[in-house]
Amino acid sequence: MRAWKSHEHIEVIFDESQKHRLKLTCTWNEDLPDCLYIMLNPSSIELDKCDHTIDRCIKIAEFNGYGSISIVNLFSLRTAKTEELLGAEIRSIPQNLWTIKKSIDKAHIVVAAWGSKGGWFNANYPILKYLEETGKKAHLLDANSFGCPMHPSFIKTMTYFKEYQFHEKIGLSS
Repeated sequence: MRAWKSHEHIEVIFDESQKHRLKLTCTWNEDLPDCLYIMLNPSSIELDKCDHTIDRCIKIAEFNGYGSISIVNLFSLRTAKTEELLGAEIRSIPQNLWTIKKSIDKAHIVVAAWGSKGGWFNANYPILKYLEETGKKAHLLDANSFGCPMHPSFIKTMTYFKEYQFHEKIGLSS
């Protein structure tokens, strides 16, 4: 983890309980376009420091010519252990899907980065369906052997975004 840099402006949207994070935004250059990452779930780490995943997302976006990132998640529950999602009574609050859709609408580029567990409870399906319905392209950093978008932790910071060809994988027409 590292301290936030003085030129990084951070905005975070939580629910009232602080157990669910809906969105995190980090802006370092307002003159450049924004990059939206859709990941699996937010960690439980406090936000007084920039964690490894967020730092990696910033560096990859910066390498690709972006001046800000927003991060939304398929599941809004904050937990450091993804397996805790399986037993959680509430994995996502209702406004999470709305927040993701509104973020997609505003984003210059959408990067799927939820890893192999994005299919849990079909969590990725409504997002991919929405992308299809709106005609917005999805991108990824790389795909694993099953074709799932890889998490940024497993990607080099000097990686170009690639178009995510998800249509056939989930039964949508292209």
